[in-house]
Amino acid sequence: MPPTPTPRPHNGPVTTTDRPTTKHTIRANNLGLILRTLHTHAPCSRAHLATASGLTKSTVSSLIDELTTAGLITHHGPPPTPPPRPPPPP
Repeated sequence: MPPTPTPRPHNGPVTTTDRPTTKHTIRANNLGLILRTLHTHAPCSRAHLATASGLTKSTVSSLIDELTTAGLITHHGPPPTPPPRPPPPP
């Protein structure tokens, strides 16, 4: 009987000891990690996702682009800035 993988918290990469780790499985795990992080922290910035997930900002950006292209998430951009204040009367 193969060893049972040790449960890990949902805030870090998930690995198992019963199969080899490949680039494909790492990417799939990271995509799942980003989706789980978004589920608990949305809406949030890519920088916040990087901090919360422990992944680099460039990795998060690449994963977000992939998830957006697949139609699994939508990107709303930064919140609108308020209009400038009118100048004081003369």
